[in-house]
Formats: sequence, structure tokens, C-alpha cells
Amino acid sequence: MRGIGKRMKKGLALISLVIYILTLTACQIVEAPHIVEQDIDMGETEGEEAQTPEPQKGGELVVPIPSPDTLNPLFTKSRDMINFFGLIFEGLFEYDENMKPQPCLAESWDVEDDGKLWRFHLRKNVVFHDGRPLTGDDVVFTFLALQGGRLGSFYQKGIAGNASIQKIETDPFDPYTVNVYLSQPVNNMLDIMTFPVLPKWVYQSDEFMLQHRQDMSFLPVGTGPYKVDEGGIEREERGNGLRQIRLVRNEKYWGKQPYIDAILARIYHDEMQVRQAFHDREIDLMNIMATVINPYPREEDAKVHRYLTRNYEFLAFNMSHPVLSDVSVRKAIAYALDRKDIIFKVYLNNAEAVDVPIPSDSWLYDSSYRIYDYDPDKAIELLEQAGWVLGKTDQTASNGSNAQNTQERIEEGQMLEEEAAENAQEQTDEGQVLQDEAAENGLAQSQQEDNWVRHKMIGSQKVELRFSILTNSENILRKDALEIIAEQLKRVGIAVEIEILPWEELTERLKSGRFEAVLTGYYLDIFPELRFMFHSGEIGNGLNNFMRYRNEELDKLLDEAALTYEDAKLIELYSRIQKHLVEQLPVVSLYFQTASLMTSNRVYGVKAPGELNIYRNIEEWYLSK
Repeated sequence: MRGIGKRMKKGLALISLVIYILTLTACQIVEAPHIVEQDIDMGETEGEEAQTPEPQKGGELVVPIPSPDTLNPLFTKSRDMINFFGLIFEGLFEYDENMKPQPCLAESWDVEDDGKLWRFHLRKNVVFHDGRPLTGDDVVFTFLALQGGRLGSFYQKGIAGNASIQKIETDPFDPYTVNVYLSQPVNNMLDIMTFPVLPKWVYQSDEFMLQHRQDMSFLPVGTGPYKVDEGGIEREERGNGLRQIRLVRNEKYWGKQPYIDAILARIYHDEMQVRQAFHDREIDLMNIMATVINPYPREEDAKVHRYLTRNYEFLAFNMSHPVLSDVSVRKAIAYALDRKDIIFKVYLNNAEAVDVPIPSDSWLYDSSYRIYDYDPDKAIELLEQAGWVLGKTDQTASNGSNAQNTQERIEEGQMLEEEAAENAQEQTDEGQVLQDEAAENGLAQSQQEDNWVRHKMIGSQKVELRFSILTNSENILRKDALEIIAEQLKRVGIAVEIEILPWEELTERLKSGRFEAVLTGYYLDIFPELRFMFHSGEIGNGLNNFMRYRNEELDKLLDEAALTYEDAKLIELYSRIQKHLVEQLPVVSLYFQTASLMTSNRVYGVKAPGELNIYRNIEEWYLSK
């Protein structure tokens, strides 16, 4: 076992970091950070200890949760509460370690009418915690509550406002079958059916749930492996708040019985309290979503289980820019970026480099399209092949955006071909002289002074390879990353002007197209729906495809994928989509952030936690005595 703290023998470094507040509505750009101080230890622990005890029943697992504002899982938007409610409630499907939906309350399903009719067959041995059986009516009730949109639920995405969904019903001949009728096929039907199913006779209606949204005496009733213990909710002495919630094993659970007898959820009001409680061994686990590892300096104190989040960071370009619209320039930028260096220096190794906006733990990720490793020589080669030569900054030269009129004149045929050819020859001659001069002076291309930048002739105008990159002022990690990006691009002769803006101003610039490049990010769906990001039909739809990328081939692939429900065909289409993205580079993908589930050394059996399912295999967890 690699020890926590092994790489930092001299103690912990106290630094200021950003913790992302996850906007749980998928496909919104991450924007709202707040700053806290965190202790950083560069060590990590993976796997179990060398001597693992045999699984045994018994014990109580103590976990932290934030102060809940609801005990109804359809209302919560807290990541930690979504994880906690996953112990009590279940959906028809749940995600495996490859982020692929697998049967849970549904034991099987059929697809008919070319993907326009889905029949979900429920397990017949499932009962809710109050002893009543699960039927299709409970599934239909919960689905319709989400479809109405009044609850504002995290789970209603893909249901509320989905014009493809025409009808849902309990089969008239089988109370354990649910039929969903569509106007056209969808590619994520199983993902849609992962919402927690509520018993109809308990939660009754939208209006009833809204009335009892903050009623802490209204105990949750689900089908999960754990249920709320009778008298297990301890309240604060004053007010309506809670101090802790105790769950006990559901002895009537349809699946495998968990080893652990009970789970005690203690309520903490901020992350610093959680970290202190973990350090003091008051709780058995801590879920860290920031760029922070472990507050423990001793290797025997904890285990770290890393997992990928859906926080995706990328560098995007305005496709109407006359220079950045050149794919050769974009590829050179990709090769010039040392993402591992950024991940190490800014994210403290809590991110994974990618070339596509699909994380490597997704069943639709194609590992063959991991292409753009750091290669500054390749970047220089691509730039020189595209005619960008290295030279001293010319005060009379234009940057790429100011060359628009000249480019338009070329496209309109107003500039003579002879003039363009003559300018090109002058550019080549001048570039050779300048590069020879640089070589004679012993200047490596990766270490040019500030007044050296690449340029080329566009028509009769000398254009420098210089552009601005925006990012938002609220995000310290992005600002730090952008400083490194600018320095890395400078080494290959690309000049970057950093522009830091408040979030609202930045988004207005993106919507109006008044930008050259931007460092930003999305919080993506578990199912990698990419149409919003790259389809030409999304241009002008808020922040969707703000790059204004247009490609008929990609549009067709995205359209076909949206209507495909067969796994093999989806894998093929997503492979082709990823191939297009790495070849045409409408954006330069940077990394997905990682997070860590830290558990005490008495917890065993943890396997492949997920961002919204840290208790994925809770029935396999057990405690040492």
C-alpha cells in the first residue's frame, strides 16, 4: 500500500484553493466557485491493505451529510444528499463502473416499434420499507411528477420538456410492467429511468410533495438496502434542523443483504467540520470534490479511492476568427500544451488529461483517440508548414482578428493572385532570414524573448499569431491554469493576451461572439450527449455551441446518434464522433477533474465509487472489529 503523506515528509502545506460548487443541472458551464483553505498532502492511497480481513456482518458505518433542507430525494440538489438517498431509494436502473445503466428495480426490458415503445418489467419480489409491494403505478407516479416540472428536480432532465415522450402507463394486463411510448427513438432511455422511485400511496401528488418539501418529520420510504431506523432521526434542540439520521439494514431487501448493520449519518455544516471529524476519527469517510488530497500525514490512517467527475475543462475558439479557424493552428496549440504540467501544478494531480469531452470511465469512450501528448516540436512543425514563421514583433503588424478584412478581400477575389504570391514569397524569404538569425544567436525556439512571435502574410497584411484568451475571475484554478497555458504557447512562438472577466460579462461575450478564445468548462451528463456543444443547429441557443462550429459531417453523426438506442451502433457512432473531434479540434480538451472518497482503515470492500454513487456496492462493504 502506498502511504498517504509518503511524498511530503515535512508536513502539510496550507494553501488557498477553489472548491467547485457543482451545478447539478447537466450541461451548464461551471461558474460559481467559493474559496476555502485546505491542507494539501501530495500522497495517495489506492486499494486495500496487504492483510485484508474476511467479510463479516455487523457494525455501524458513520458518514457525514450536510444539513438537509428536504428528506424527499426528488427535491435535493446536494451531491452528498443524492449519494445518501441512494442508500434508501432505487431506480429502475443504476450505473455500473463504466457509467452504463444496469438493471436494478427493473429485471428486464423490451424495445418495440423501432425504438418507439419501451416495456420495463419490474422485479416481483420488491417491497417498500413499509412492506407494500412495488408496482408499475409507483414508477408511473414518480415519472409524471418529474415530467410536470413543478418540482425543479435534478432528475427531471430528460423527462420534463422532452417532446419525444408521448405517454407512460402501467401495462393494463400486468401491474409489474411499465410502457413508455415515444414519438421517435432516444439514445438515453435507460439513463432517464435511473430516477429514485417513490411509493405513490406515501407521496400522493405534486402538490402534496411541495407542501411537505421541508417537513423533517416526513420520513423517506424507499426500496433500498437501508431504511430509516424507527426513532433514528435526532433533531436539534432548537429549530427544525436535524443532528443525525440513523439507517438500519432493510431485512426485506430484494437484493443481497449488506454486511453492515447500520449507517449513522451525522450532520455537519461545512467541509472544514467534515475534515476535522474525519481527522478525529468521528466519521468513517469523507468525499472530497476539490483539489485536495488527504489531511492525514500518516499512511495508516486512511484509504483514498479516486474517481472521475463530470467537471470538464477545455480551450474553445471562435470559429469566425480568421486564424483560429485554421485547424493546423488549433492542432499546434494542442501539441504545445503540457496538460500534465498544468494538472500537477494547479490541480495537484486531481485531474485526468483527455482529448475528447468524454471521460475515460464511460462505456462510450474510445481510447484510440488519445492523441495530443505534449510535443512542442510537432507544434512548431505544424505552424511552419502552415506558413507561420518566427520573427520579432512588428508594431505595424496586425493580430489575427484585425486581418478579417484582408481575408474577406481574398475570399471575394478583390486581391490579385500575383500580389498574394509575391507577398507569400516575401514572407518565406523574411522568415528564413529571421530563423537563421535566431539560430546564429543561439536562441532556441522554445525560449524566445517576449518580442519574438510567429507571423505570416495574409494577403498584403502581416499578421502575428497573437490572440486573447478569456476566463472568469471567480475561478482561481482557471486563472492559474491560463497563466501556464500562455507561457507554454509562448515557447512555440504564439503570443497570448490574458483577459479575466466576471462570469456574467464573460458569458455575454461568448453569446455575442465577441471573443477569440476562452478557457472554461462544462458539468456534463453521465450519458455524453454532445449535440448541445457541437451541432450547428445549437448556434445562438444561449451558451450552446458558442464557438459557432459548423460541420455537416459532425451534424449528421450527432443526429444519428441521438436516434440510436442499440449499444453496438452507439459505440460505433461515438467512435466516429470522437475521431472527428480529435481531427478537426473545434475545442482543445484539457482534462476532467477527479475526486476522492477517503475511508478509514476499518472500512473494506469499497469498489469503484462514482460522483453521484459513492455507495455503489454498499452491500459488499464491511467493517473490521
